[in-house]
Amino acid sequence: MNKKNFIPVILTALIILACGKNSRGDELSRLSLYSSPDAIINTLGKNGEDSTSNYILAKAYLENRDLKKALLYFANSCYKSKFNYSIRLFPQPVYAFVNSFSAKSPYYNDSLYYIASIFFDYGEHGYVTRFVELMKEDGSVLYRNARLLQARSMQKLKSGKEAAEQLVELLEDYNDHDSVAVINIRLGSLYEGMEENSKAASAYLKVITSGGEKWHLGIASKRLVFLKEEKKVKISTEDLLLLSGALFDCGELKKAEEYTDILLKGKNSAASLLKLKILTVTKYSESLKLLETMKDDPAYQDILLVHANLLWEKKNRSEAIKRYIELSDSSDKEIRRRVLTRIIFYMEERNRPGFITFCEKYVSSFPEDSTGARFLWLCGRYHLKNRSYEKASLFFRQAIKGYPEADYTAYCRFWEYRTRGAKTEAARIKFQEDMCFYHPGSSLTLVILSDEAAASDIKVLRKKYTAARKKKELPGMLYCHTLLFLKEGYNSGTADRTKDFPNSFTAPYRALGRLFINPSFESGYSKTIAGLEKYFAAGDQAAINRELRAIPENDEEAMKDINFAFTLFSARYGFDSLGTYHAFRLFRHTGTREYLSLLPEGFAKILYPAPFIDCVLKEAKKYKINPAVIYSMIKAESNFNHTAQSPVGAVGLMQLMPATAAGIAKELKTGKYDLKDPCTSIRFGTHYVAWLGRYYKNRIEYMVAGYNAGAGNVNKWIESGKYPDMDLFSEFTPFSETRDYIFRTKKFIVQYGSIYRW
Repeated sequence: MNKKNFIPVILTALIILACGKNSRGDELSRLSLYSSPDAIINTLGKNGEDSTSNYILAKAYLENRDLKKALLYFANSCYKSKFNYSIRLFPQPVYAFVNSFSAKSPYYNDSLYYIASIFFDYGEHGYVTRFVELMKEDGSVLYRNARLLQARSMQKLKSGKEAAEQLVELLEDYNDHDSVAVINIRLGSLYEGMEENSKAASAYLKVITSGGEKWHLGIASKRLVFLKEEKKVKISTEDLLLLSGALFDCGELKKAEEYTDILLKGKNSAASLLKLKILTVTKYSESLKLLETMKDDPAYQDILLVHANLLWEKKNRSEAIKRYIELSDSSDKEIRRRVLTRIIFYMEERNRPGFITFCEKYVSSFPEDSTGARFLWLCGRYHLKNRSYEKASLFFRQAIKGYPEADYTAYCRFWEYRTRGAKTEAARIKFQEDMCFYHPGSSLTLVILSDEAAASDIKVLRKKYTAARKKKELPGMLYCHTLLFLKEGYNSGTADRTKDFPNSFTAPYRALGRLFINPSFESGYSKTIAGLEKYFAAGDQAAINRELRAIPENDEEAMKDINFAFTLFSARYGFDSLGTYHAFRLFRHTGTREYLSLLPEGFAKILYPAPFIDCVLKEAKKYKINPAVIYSMIKAESNFNHTAQSPVGAVGLMQLMPATAAGIAKELKTGKYDLKDPCTSIRFGTHYVAWLGRYYKNRIEYMVAGYNAGAGNVNKWIESGKYPDMDLFSEFTPFSETRDYIFRTKKFIVQYGSIYRW
């Protein structure tokens, strides 16, 4: 492809992406995704206009537990154009309607499943089985769940044997970890109900070996204990070991130890390891004695690693580190890599200089691993904090030389330049060019270049760009092009300049653009992934998550399809959080780097979306705050997940703590409110940001640090006198989370300001 044509191709692709969406569909999906059930019902009214709106209404009524209305609208979401809002809501009339001849909607199976579920709650088990039989067998998790529901109804109808036979057949079609676990749990329950306890035990053992989740193991292991002890089912030595391990994993330590002790009478080596794990958690001093007896075991290093990892998980990290240090010279490279990483982070977080020795060991052991750049940065940072600039420089230069493009090398370049200084203007420009070329997505790069762009004259920059282009100096071209982009944003000049770059440099962007010209999925799960679009159209996040459970995360082609599909569907239907997440993951698959000035505008707006624009602009105008600041904080706080809730209880788009929100509500004279409502979160969050802006005189670093860590902490840090300038404050803020938050937010502010030009 001629390099002059590649930008139009990508722009065409993104026009297809943006314009291919149905505006009504986008409106419906956003209503469903971001609104409460009551708001959905009030907005859509009594009768839906199509199958999608009927499905959305049905889900809203179901969430409100208005089962009759839910039945009505699920029935009316079964067909593309056949609607009847006067159906008598009894099993036979509903069944007759959904079994009639008409063009089925994409939600036919979904609606039948929910109808069957509602009638299950009403005890109409004969009809549950009939509704499920109408469903098309499509290999979905939904269909699997429907068959599981059918089995429960068949059990209620005293047809347990037939139900079990159906579930055994179902296992032939579903072999993912989750399905194997849940189907066997249901099978075990059926067999128990029929007093076929040996078959039940066999089913529960398959749950334990399925690779399922902890809750699966919990159910299966407890039922197995019951069958063994109350029903006297015999369990083999091998299976007893599996059960003991499952009990340990589920926290049933007393019973796990009881069974393990039985196994140890037979001198079972696997039981010895399990006993060590149990003692590590329950009786640490005794675990050390047992560990000592294992030193001659050929697998001792693996045993020691298991012991250390358990200590780490149980927060006994000082003891875990001692074991990791023992393993830091292991001949097993993977063990050495893992333990060195943990040692380094543990010791560095506690400001122990000994971590430097382990960093050097890591870099020498794994010179090809770009993680080494991060460890060299940590070493240099330690000396930088102690004002030992020459020592810091040694590590910075080593990272720059060995890992020129690594993310953490950006910090090394910056502080090497800052501490050693630039004697000439040429050296200053060279530093900025290197940051732009090697680290385009770094916060440091974007802030430096933003300041440079603001101080530069457009005509001068254009002349410099032309000169660099004539000399074919790629770093110089990219540098001037980026400065012009930061000043002007997306315009015809941006597109024209991008045509000048070499094909080899822009190849990943062409590849990214081609994905959207003729969308197709290539993995073994392509049909499943393509079929998820209907859930995006209905704003049904739960259904999307449900179906993803059956797709293995280690299938690289499937993950590529998911990233592409979710980028595409999210742009069409307003799933901002999923869109930006998966668009960034597309970078990894296409080899694209975050040169914002080379990205097409449409794709940049998927990476950095600006939803709820009316709410944001209203609050920005009210408080005289740049909208880029609000959007940057939303992205940093929740990545546009309006239902996000942090481990400490922060809620919503702007992650406000309930106590903080209560105080803001009083100031705003607001009574009832919902922090998961996007506009409420924006209103409250912007009010708080505005207060911080006034308090800290609009110093963005102090403002965002105060938002993240609290003004009280920020005041202490300022008053300590340890941070004579803002670079040092940002870098050495005591809370690592707050440090990262400052850098991310500043980066996003530049990017949002460049893309949207508010």
